Amino acid sequence: MTTNALSIRSGTHVAFDTPTAERLVKLGASNVVRAADNLLLGPSRRDAQAHARLRSAWWKSTEEWDRLYAPDVRWEPPVVVWVSASLAEHVNLWRTCSLLRDVGLSHRDVLILDLDRAPGGDPDHDPLGCSQTVAYRPDEVLLARLAEARPWPRARYNHAVNLWLRYVDPDLSGFARTCVRGLAGFPELATVWSLVSSFFPRRTRDGALHLSRFDELLMMNRLSTDWRTPVDVYVRGPDAWEQLVCCTGDIFVSMRLEQWASHGTPPAVERSPWRQPNNPMMAFVYRLGARGLALQAGVATLADAPPLPMAGALAYDPLAPWVVIEEQGGRAGFRLNHP
Repeated sequence: MTTNALSIRSGTHVAFDTPTAERLVKLGASNVVRAADNLLLGPSRRDAQAHARLRSAWWKSTEEWDRLYAPDVRWEPPVVVWVSASLAEHVNLWRTCSLLRDVGLSHRDVLILDLDRAPGGDPDHDPLGCSQTVAYRPDEVLLARLAEARPWPRARYNHAVNLWLRYVDPDLSGFARTCVRGLAGFPELATVWSLVSSFFPRRTRDGALHLSRFDELLMMNRLSTDWRTPVDVYVRGPDAWEQLVCCTGDIFVSMRLEQWASHGTPPAVERSPWRQPNNPMMAFVYRLGARGLALQAGVATLADAPPLPMAGALAYDPLAPWVVIEEQGGRAGFRLNHP
């Protein structure tokens, strides 16, 4: 299949953020599917209906940011998938390839425009490129890339589909092994796994159980016995914290604080109403309680922390205790490990 710049007026275009969707419409695309969901966080499922239901409950939103599974979408070939250097967009790319196969499209009907990191954003505070967007590129660059677009080889396309199937599997060990081993054509894998594994509890060689890297930074660096809003917690901290929250966004910080404040009796994190009840970043203030201070000395069981759905698995689940196994020199594995 060949294409040219005029083909933007036909076929179907998939955009993974709102600015890109708006830009494509401005350029003349008439059939644009916006699939703007950060699948690096929260639950994901193979079944489209289950996935959509869980994602809506996860974000507690009725806004239709993600229309990939919408019943009224017309999948008219060629389907052009626009992908920036964002990690979240690459996970969405895997999902899109899987869906297009499910609806009966051949890999030859799909054009994937996988763009390198563009100048823009804040590379000092976003080294992983999570804030990247196709919309950073000028119109002429986008049209030129479209004119050169070709379908991926069958093997590479199949790899993308299989990555999604492993990502939504309740047993994430296969996905972890693939990311650590690497896969030709998917240089993002090591970084995706480094980020995703940051939300699972850790066990060191001596058998000690630790909070996830994210929760450790949250509980031991960003919170204290002083009351703080989610805005206070979110704003700049150590480099490791900034790298994570550049990929999670601010609302996830508020969500995780709420989860901690609702977990256990008494909870490790205390909460009190604040100024703006309709603003999740200003509705409450939070501080460490006595149990939260005790966690700084160590974690006894996975039940000490609130569960967190990630991809196809659940972090801090006593019934399926997935932990990152840490050894000297860094992370070395991911497996069921009974505390």
